[in-house]
Amino acid sequence: MNYRNLGNSDYYLTKWHIQILSCVKGSSKTEKKISSQVELNPLIVSQLVTELMSYGLVERTLRRRMHMYFREYFSATMDGVATLESARTHEDNLLGKIISFLS
Repeated sequence: MNYRNLGNSDYYLTKWHIQILSCVKGSSKTEKKISSQVELNPLIVSQLVTELMSYGLVERTLRRRMHMYFREYFSATMDGVATLESARTHEDNLLGKIISFLS
């Protein structure tokens, strides 16, 4: 698998983790909405979101729709947004280094 260790953190992010973080960065979404935007199976998205929650990059909130019915929404935390920006900067720097090395 293509794992990325970012900085001095003790977690590894794949491209799917990064896509999920970028999906929930702007607004909180349900797992069903995330899976349709990322185009992955909802069960896989559930596992990836659980991993991101254990890293502290995504948080879950419950919103009441009716008296006995709740819906879970997931959104990125401040650490998640910082990690996402760090990953994007790292990719840009890596691409720039490769291009400068080849030229």
